[in-house]
Amino acid sequence: MACTSCGYEFDPNQVNWRYHTENLYIILAPVHHESIFKQIVDHYVREIANGQDDEDDIWIIIDEYEPEYTPCNECWLQNRRTKHRMEKLYGEQNITFGFTF
Repeated sequence: MACTSCGYEFDPNQVNWRYHTENLYIILAPVHHESIFKQIVDHYVREIANGQDDEDDIWIIIDEYEPEYTPCNECWLQNRRTKHRMEKLYGEQNITFGFTF
C-alpha cells in the first residue's frame, strides 16, 4: 500500500509488532500518513471480519515516528487518540472491534 498524498510505500504484513499481553496487539506504523492509517485499519478489519482474530483482541495502532507515545507509558492516551481518528474515518458505530477503555 502507498500513501495517496506522498507515495510512501508500506507493507502491512511487515509491521513492527509489539505485544503487551496475549490479547493485546500493538502495531507500529507510519500512521501520520492519513491514507496509510486508513489502509492499515482496513487490512486488519478484514482479518477480524474473516474470523482470523478473537473478538476479545485489542488493537492499538501507534505512529512509529511519535516515540513519546510509547505503549508502556501511554496506552490509555494512545487508545483515545487512535479511537478518535478511527471515529473520524469510520464513524463511532464501526470501531467497537478493537478498543477497551
